[in-house]
Amino acid sequence: MAITIDGDGTITGLSAGGLPDNSVQTADIADNQITTGKIGDNQVTLAKMAGGTDGQIITYDASGDPVAVGPGTDGQLLTSTGAGSPPAFEDAPAGGAAGPCIVAYIDAGEISISNSTWTKVQLDNRTIGDTGMWSEADERFTPTTAGIYFCQFEGMMTSGNSDLEIKYEFRKNGNGGHSYKDDGAFDIYQSPWGGTSHPSFYMGNGTLISFNGSSDYVECWVYHTGGGARSLHRPRFVAFKVDTN
Repeated sequence: MAITIDGDGTITGLSAGGLPDNSVQTADIADNQITTGKIGDNQVTLAKMAGGTDGQIITYDASGDPVAVGPGTDGQLLTSTGAGSPPAFEDAPAGGAAGPCIVAYIDAGEISISNSTWTKVQLDNRTIGDTGMWSEADERFTPTTAGIYFCQFEGMMTSGNSDLEIKYEFRKNGNGGHSYKDDGAFDIYQSPWGGTSHPSFYMGNGTLISFNGSSDYVECWVYHTGGGARSLHRPRFVAFKVDTN
């Protein structure tokens, strides 16, 4: 039953309990008259929302207004675009590719190191990674990609005494000082293998070195006080990029 107001002010159709069902039609409500305060909390269900596109996400734009983002494509990630703009679906950054690396070693198995003399280690074979970064002619590592590299040198030296002192260093561009000691050398004091008559000492350690990717190079040098020439067995140099400069 419709509500009517006669000319003399008489209202008909209004029951004691309030407005009867269907007495107020959509056309009777002025535009923009349902305010936020008239809607109860947690009263708007998903079914009451306007339909959207599968895969879209509702967020806010720079004006604070709701906006739909997406859908992206398979494999894309939702990333922040910073303050003042909604997030966006973007391709995942490239990753997983290993940086340049090299393993250099001596093909003959051992080299002779004179007593109390710094000697550059000559490694004549390369394997793994970019083998062109190691020069047999100059016996040095010259990476063609700039960055910070972990460099490691290792080997085993035999001696005629049990108090052998072994040092080794990486010399960058002909200069020492690229190790844990101020003089540019690793001091190795280790218990000998094989007893006191023919002990063997294993040395191995590494450090981080920065390269410019063009002219920077590093060489491996060894020093010992074992008396006379000693054999350095199975020397090996390993390097791989771990970070940018």
